Amino acid sequence: MKSGAVHSFEHLDDVSFESNDKYFFTIDESVNETELIQAKSGTVKKQKMLSVLTNWLIIEFPVSRFTLFLENDIDYEINSSLGDEIIDVMEKNKNSRTTSIFKKAYLKFYIDDKLDQKLFNDGLANLLSKFQKHVISKNDLDTECRDKYTTDYCRDIVVAKIAKDMRYNGFETVLNLKIDDAIKDKKPYKITYSEFNNINADMVMKFSDTSYEPDFLIFKDKKRELAESIIESKERYIDELKSVFKNNTNLIINNIFNKLFYEDMRIFFISHKKNEVLNLEDQAFNNYEEAAYEVKNMGDLMPYQLYSCTIKRRLESSYLTGLNAQTLTKGCYVYLSDQNNESKYKISWCIK
Repeated sequence: MKSGAVHSFEHLDDVSFESNDKYFFTIDESVNETELIQAKSGTVKKQKMLSVLTNWLIIEFPVSRFTLFLENDIDYEINSSLGDEIIDVMEKNKNSRTTSIFKKAYLKFYIDDKLDQKLFNDGLANLLSKFQKHVISKNDLDTECRDKYTTDYCRDIVVAKIAKDMRYNGFETVLNLKIDDAIKDKKPYKITYSEFNNINADMVMKFSDTSYEPDFLIFKDKKRELAESIIESKERYIDELKSVFKNNTNLIINNIFNKLFYEDMRIFFISHKKNEVLNLEDQAFNNYEEAAYEVKNMGDLMPYQLYSCTIKRRLESSYLTGLNAQTLTKGCYVYLSDQNNESKYKISWCIK
C-alpha cells in the first residue's frame, strides 16, 4: 500500500452486500488517482455485467481506472455495443424505485423522458477507455496476494520460513474481521496507509523468527467450524476428551481449540527450534506420569481427575509466555492424547 492511499471495501451505497459481489474503492492521494475495483466469483452473465457497467456510469466523481476481476472468463465482449442494451434496461426500469441502479441511470441520462445520447455516449466511452479486466481463479489471486505481501513485508524473516505465511494469515484475518463487521453494519470499511502500517506492525511483533503470538480469540473464530466438525469424528483424542467431560460439548470444543492452537505453534517452531519442542513434550509426558501416579495413590482413577491433575502442572519453555501460555500448555497435553500425533509420546486419561 502506498503512502497517501486509502482503500475502501463496499464503498458505493448502491452496491449490494453479497458474498460474491465485492466492491473496492481506492484513492491514491499522492498522485490524485481513484480506482474502482470489483471482484466477481462464478460465471457473470451479461445481465449482471450490465448492472456493473451501469453502476460505474452513474458515478459522479472522477475515476482513473475501472478494474474488474473475474473468476471465470465471459463469452461476450465488453465494448460500446453494450450501450444499446444498457439503454434498453434503463427504459424498462424507468418506473422502478429510485434506489435501483438503472433508475438512477435513467434519471442521469434522460431529460424529460428523452435520452441525452451524447451524455450517455461520452460517459460510456470514458468508462471503456479506463476499463481493464483480469481473469484469475480465487486460488491464484490468493497466491499472488500472499507472494506480494511476504516479499514486501517479511524481509526480516530468514529462518522460520513458515512465519511468513503466518504473518500473512494474521494480517488477512484481521482485515477480514474488520470488513465483516462493516458489512454487518451496512457500512464501508476504509483502511488508510497509517492503519495498514499499524496492523502490519502488530503482525511483525507476533510472527518472526523468534515470535509466535497469535490472537487466540481470532484463532477460535476462524477455527470454530472445524472444531465443531471434529467433535463428531472417531479420533482417539476426541474419545479421550469425551471420557473426561462426558456430554459437555462446550468444554470438549474448548479443548479442541487448545489442541489446534498448540499444533499450529508446534508447526511453527519444529523447523528451527526442534529441541525446544521435544523438550516441552518430554516435560508434558513426565508431568502426566507423575499425575497418573498421584491419582492412583489417591485411589481415584476417574479420567477427569487425571486430566485435572495433569494440566495443573506447568510447562517451562521460552515460548510459553504471555496470555497464550496456559492455552498452549493445555493444548500440548491434549495433543499427546492424539494417537496420530507426531511426538514419540502418547498419553491417555483412562488408566487402570
